[in-house]
Amino acid sequence: MAVYVLLSVIRPAGLMAYIIPSALWSFVALTTLYVCGLEKLRQWFNKKLAIIALLVAVFQIVALILSGLFTSFGKSPYLFTPMAIAINTVYFLSALLAMELSRAYLVKLCPGNKLIMGIGLLALLYTFITIPVLRFTELSNVQTSASFIGSEFLPTLAESLLATYLAMLGGPTASIAYLGTMQGFEWFSPILPNPTWTIKALVSAISATIGFLAVNQTVTPATLIRARTLQKPTYKKNEKEAEEINRRYHRQHPRKLTALILVTFMAVAIIGTAYSIWQQNARITVAVTTGKWAFPDLDGDGYVGPIDLNMFAAVYGRHKGQTGYNPLADLDGDGYIGPIDLNIFAANYGKHAT
Repeated sequence: MAVYVLLSVIRPAGLMAYIIPSALWSFVALTTLYVCGLEKLRQWFNKKLAIIALLVAVFQIVALILSGLFTSFGKSPYLFTPMAIAINTVYFLSALLAMELSRAYLVKLCPGNKLIMGIGLLALLYTFITIPVLRFTELSNVQTSASFIGSEFLPTLAESLLATYLAMLGGPTASIAYLGTMQGFEWFSPILPNPTWTIKALVSAISATIGFLAVNQTVTPATLIRARTLQKPTYKKNEKEAEEINRRYHRQHPRKLTALILVTFMAVAIIGTAYSIWQQNARITVAVTTGKWAFPDLDGDGYVGPIDLNMFAAVYGRHKGQTGYNPLADLDGDGYIGPIDLNIFAANYGKHAT
């Protein structure tokens, strides 16, 4: 937290914007590693959880790529020269290791009877650390606040909840496998999917929810005992006892945490849908009152008829830059042929150019 506040205050520029944060995060990572010790890290390691975390991250990346096929792709904002790749790698790894080593250390300090509260508070803390301070200072109205909460804050919180839960059960390796895979894709892929923020937010929330449920279904009683979410039995182990432990776990598993992630997902869905509807209605209202839209005579014959309708239907849903995109059908000029353009087209169907 101190590093986050310090970087927000000094705001280094140029090459120092990479060197100083990398040095500070590396210090945090090494300090946490020294405090924890390698022996504890080996005890916390869980191969199965690391694989599950990796698969959840891959699922989320594939879902974003598939959403990009229906929306658009864009170029990465990062440079890919050898020097830039080296600098970005150091910056990326130092921050990732510092965050996840400290996350695992702190969640292991939580008392057994307050684990759920501890996971929630730590997830919230790391959500604030992940998001730059400037993003909070830019919230000037309801529109930007709704967009920020739905597109960044809630999805990041859902991912942070899952990462914290993984760190509790499998140590930093599990959370690094999850967050590191996704962040590595964003840092080192030259082409990135560029879906609308509502789609991206829903993909993040859904993936975190699926990941949490997958972990709950595959984690072993021994892992739960080690993580202090299940009491160690005092009688001799046998198959009947193992079955009883499993039944006890599925009765005692952290339902509050599951509910919190599901509520986060629902909040993203509701905010995203409400914002999209509000934005669409606002833009249609502006277009109707000002008359600032293109006349949908796509074939240029002076009449909006069946030929224009077929031409419009053929390109509906296309973004600027996609194959088949027709700027004549982008009636509101936002780079996307969607519901607003359809409403404008319908309002002018059967009319002649004046």
